[in-house]
Amino acid sequence: MQVKCAIVDDNSSDLKTLESCIRKCSFETSVSFDIQQFSLPSDPKIMENHFSLYILDIDMPEMTGFELATLLFKVNPKTTVMFCTQHDQLVFESLKMNAFYFIRKSFLQEDLEAALRKFIYTYLRDYTEYVIKSSNGITVIPLSEITYFESLHNDLLIHTNKKTYKERKTLSQVIQEIPSDLFLRINKSQIVNTQFIRSFDGESVLLTTDEKLYIPRRSIREIKEKFLRLHMR
Repeated sequence: MQVKCAIVDDNSSDLKTLESCIRKCSFETSVSFDIQQFSLPSDPKIMENHFSLYILDIDMPEMTGFELATLLFKVNPKTTVMFCTQHDQLVFESLKMNAFYFIRKSFLQEDLEAALRKFIYTYLRDYTEYVIKSSNGITVIPLSEITYFESLHNDLLIHTNKKTYKERKTLSQVIQEIPSDLFLRINKSQIVNTQFIRSFDGESVLLTTDEKLYIPRRSIREIKEKFLRLHMR
């Protein structure tokens, strides 16, 4: 899965460093970034290209990062903006701007990594979909609504809060199609959306839907560790 990302910074060295850090993070997730760099906040392509993520320096000539963010939010109130600056004291001002994250240039690698992991999880959860193709047509389900996938005989069951869908597909095929940053395989026949996991109880996982799903005893520790790694990103 690819995400369009715009980096806006009048410092060419910082632009290169930011892009390098983003690409490094891409290797460790199921998401890759299509990155475009801009040294001038007034570049019209920033507004025209509708990026999924904007990383803005705050202190820039012609227009500050705050001013550019205001323009972006007017076009799309749901725009995802991260501010990146060497002025740590501006963190409170950035919160007023509804920034997704505040990245300190003095801790660039550490802050950017945490910001991107949070963004990737949120993006996969809220903006991606699962497509079912059948003789009856195409059904599109937001991944955020899928509680778990289940293999039953030769069918695949897609469970949501509202209903269960069915298609002819293997669990192995599904694993290739869904983001590993969001779903966790708990046994041979079930893959769970981690945002619906409420707790682990002995040899089972309890979902927010009050369903209990079995976990093989030999796999409990490994699955818990995977779950913690996903949610500590």
